[in-house]
Amino acid sequence: MSKRKQDDLYRFVESKIICGGYGNGERLPSLRRLAERFAISLPTARRVLAHLAERGLVDLRRGSGCYVSEHSRPKNDGPIAVVSVPFSEGRELNLTGIAISGVAARLQELGLNMRHYSYHAKDFNDAILDSISRKSNGVILLGGYDAVLRKPRPRTPMVGLVMHNSYDGIFSVIDLDPVRSAELAAEFFRTRARKRITIIVPDRLNYAFRELVFRSLWTRAGEECETISGPVREFQPGRGYLYVFGVSAYRDAVAYNQQTGRILAEDCTVLCMDGRPMFNYDSVSAMPTVALNWRQAGIAAADELFRRLSRPGSAARRIYMNTELYLDQRP
Repeated sequence: MSKRKQDDLYRFVESKIICGGYGNGERLPSLRRLAERFAISLPTARRVLAHLAERGLVDLRRGSGCYVSEHSRPKNDGPIAVVSVPFSEGRELNLTGIAISGVAARLQELGLNMRHYSYHAKDFNDAILDSISRKSNGVILLGGYDAVLRKPRPRTPMVGLVMHNSYDGIFSVIDLDPVRSAELAAEFFRTRARKRITIIVPDRLNYAFRELVFRSLWTRAGEECETISGPVREFQPGRGYLYVFGVSAYRDAVAYNQQTGRILAEDCTVLCMDGRPMFNYDSVSAMPTVALNWRQAGIAAADELFRRLSRPGSAARRIYMNTELYLDQRP
């Protein structure tokens, strides 16, 4: 019998309990269902649950099943870990830089200590998250780390900002409201008489979801749109361009200026969907944008983690924050 499969079952149940996927007093799936899911024998699954019972995480009730113990979250007096992309300490630098200022201010108000970690997404993985969660009371991820995590089984409550994957309800995830953003984008293009839209979408789940919502809203009225992963090779007159990721918008705007000596937003109908043109970039990349208040988003992430820490076993949530349309983003 593969020890890895036993460990997978152990970490799955442990994480679901610690992070609120299974609430206090809740009955776990049957022993048979757990054994089938992880391809192990019934006796092996029973030993795993017995080990969890020894730790006080579950109660085994003969003839009834396995239940989450009351007050089952292990005590952890470590700091709050905040993980972000590098160089994001200052408000003026990038989205996570603005968000982390909100997180830090709110955690200080709550009397919680914070430890900051910097990782490029490509350098982050399940093992690093596990190591961080072992020495932390809770973890906030600021950035698209769900693009690289596979089967995370954290040992503390988790909140992810700009993440879409909740990993079976383990993570609370926070992002801009895709419906409100799509409505604002559709209004922007329609008031400019643009019926054909090109959507530039990187290969990330939350960005693909933004594209899906806009496409559903746009094509419902019989209007046309196409999707590309970018960059835009040639901008066509009479067509609108929607960037669901600000970095893509920035790169295309800079490339356009280098090729033509002109400003992309002055020549073409372009719109960014995450607020990046509001800071960090010069007039070359200025363009209209749909944006949320990223400092408030950081505060919301800290508040969501505090809620889960204050109520052990409370369920993770998906939180969408309101956005607004800003037309003139020239520095």
